[in-house]
Amino acid sequence: MMQRCLRLTVFVCVLSCGFLSDTKPGYAQDGGTQSVFATGAGNRALAMGGAYAALSDDASAPLWNPGGLGFVQRWELQATRTSLYGLEIAEEYATFALPSWRWGVGAVSLRHFGVQGIEGRDGQNQVTSDFASDDSELLLSYAKAFKDEAWSLGGSLKLRRQSLGQVSATGVGADVGMIAKPGKLFGNADPWSEKLTLGLSIRNLVEPAIRLEEETVNDPISMRFGAAYQHRFSYGGRVVATADIERVPDRDMRFYAGLEFQVHPLVALRSGMQNGNLSAGAGVRWRDLSFDYAFGENDLGSIHRLGVSAQFGPPTSERYRLSVEREEQEIQERLSVAFEEQEDQRLKNLVQNAKDSFAAEDYEGTLQTLAVVNTLRPDHPETHALEIGCWEKQAEELEKADEFAGAVLNYQRALALDPENEKLTQAVARCREESASRAERDQKLRATFEKGLDAFGQGNLLVARRQFREVIKQSPDDEESSAMLERTEIAIDNRIDNLSQQVRRFVAGELYADAESSLEDLENIGASSSLVSSLKQDIRRGQRKKLREASQTKRPVKTTSETETATQVATTPAPPRITEDDKKEAERLYTQGVEALKSGRTTEAVAYLELVVAKDPSHGKAAEYLKQEYLTQGMDAFASGDLDRAVGQWEKALALDPTDERARGYLARARQQISRTREILGKGK
Repeated sequence: MMQRCLRLTVFVCVLSCGFLSDTKPGYAQDGGTQSVFATGAGNRALAMGGAYAALSDDASAPLWNPGGLGFVQRWELQATRTSLYGLEIAEEYATFALPSWRWGVGAVSLRHFGVQGIEGRDGQNQVTSDFASDDSELLLSYAKAFKDEAWSLGGSLKLRRQSLGQVSATGVGADVGMIAKPGKLFGNADPWSEKLTLGLSIRNLVEPAIRLEEETVNDPISMRFGAAYQHRFSYGGRVVATADIERVPDRDMRFYAGLEFQVHPLVALRSGMQNGNLSAGAGVRWRDLSFDYAFGENDLGSIHRLGVSAQFGPPTSERYRLSVEREEQEIQERLSVAFEEQEDQRLKNLVQNAKDSFAAEDYEGTLQTLAVVNTLRPDHPETHALEIGCWEKQAEELEKADEFAGAVLNYQRALALDPENEKLTQAVARCREESASRAERDQKLRATFEKGLDAFGQGNLLVARRQFREVIKQSPDDEESSAMLERTEIAIDNRIDNLSQQVRRFVAGELYADAESSLEDLENIGASSSLVSSLKQDIRRGQRKKLREASQTKRPVKTTSETETATQVATTPAPPRITEDDKKEAERLYTQGVEALKSGRTTEAVAYLELVVAKDPSHGKAAEYLKQEYLTQGMDAFASGDLDRAVGQWEKALALDPTDERARGYLARARQQISRTREILGKGK
């Protein structure tokens, strides 16, 4: 990489020197071939001897190297007015740079050089009235930085006007330039390369031609190559050394050198040499204002310049950050609105399906659909009456079929939703009485049977099984108790199946505390010891694997298992080392993912965002978008009856954000609602 940087430097130097070497001895001065604007402007640059081709990073860049304009970070205005040599000669300069993180940097510069009180003479050399000479130049400049500001390319179009007495003319010209930072450009990590900047500018690539009388005068093309090296100090100061070489046709090659010492973040001292002439100056910054002084000397005398510059608004990096935040906030708001609209439409469709099923007397299908609705929105206003109606209708069918125990259960479920309903209260009492009468149970057996029914309705399946077994033990011919016992056994099997699946999902998601909690419920419901033992081993294997991965660091934290004591400690896994290339790649993928989201290509967006999180787990914005999509996809799967996929998507969302209440709520209600509905409906009545 070092060699690549050196090659670039050598290449640019050779290119420049090839142009610069074609000089003609004897042309030590301009000889009037260059315009008054050839000296440039801007007090910082002039104080540093005009060696500014590689350091042009402020609003004066269009006058030295328009490529440097791409590094301007804030809106900036510069202005200077100077009277020269104590005569009626005035020099005025103003420039305004307007950077945009999206489009690059534009600038408008205006220079004026005027001489008043020139004595006029006629053809006989007689004195006439005084007249003036005015030279004006307007530049429209643009530059843009590339590759994370590793290099910048820019150009200027300029309109020049010259007036002499009553005669005036205009000309049009163009400048181009570039500045490169070799360390950034080639990814070289050497400290010296990060401090080096190279610049190349071509002034008058299109030569302004002005014709005042018969002869047209061109401002000749000039080429300048420069290098700048800066070193920063820990206290906030810095030193910058610059050097330029310039080649103009038919003129000796010129050398420029400059030095700036920033003794304090608010104060800078400058000096330089321009073709053998010394220069010096200083700059003082106060908040967003800078006051710059430059001293120069030439064959005509000394020049003192004092100027001011002001910066406005936040830097482009901050503008970019704010713009991205606004855009992402808008996207997030649109996604949230779309999420809510999709959920409303999804629930509307589900409720309508439930109503259609109820109208078709498919009460079991209605209850399953309502379980989905209650999972997604527990307080939905239209589900309450439908659920009561389903339980009541099913109870009436069972009562007509003389299945009084099942009728009691369903009437009770309807009554739990509408406790003040006298009709349902009477129906429960009627079916209880009829069940006891048909089975010829005595008072004691009747109480035992009713305890079993109440326990079954409340989900206390082990208690229900014990009560029904007790009734059958005393009355083996009690068919209703046998049917309820069989139904209870089916419900227990369903619960065991649901809980074992939950444990496996939690282990797969490394949610070991939740896995152990579900395993405890599994043991309490009476699952086989072989099943419990197998699942325990799965949990322990997962925990050991996580501890092995964590053993690379030494930071103690509480273990994720709630069954471990609070004093037991483990080590958190070291976050994966993320390189700068990883971050850049993650940002590129993130941008593509956001664009896919905007275009509605959800599957593609999820793929991109998953790659982002894989490369940079700390990328919170990508994780937030991805979590939202997981929640949406989970709801779609759940609404379509794919419980396993829904739970999987919601667990993915929870893994990205363990504090997300929506994901936790969906998971908890889904497991409770579906498990409860399966237990209640089973495979029989």
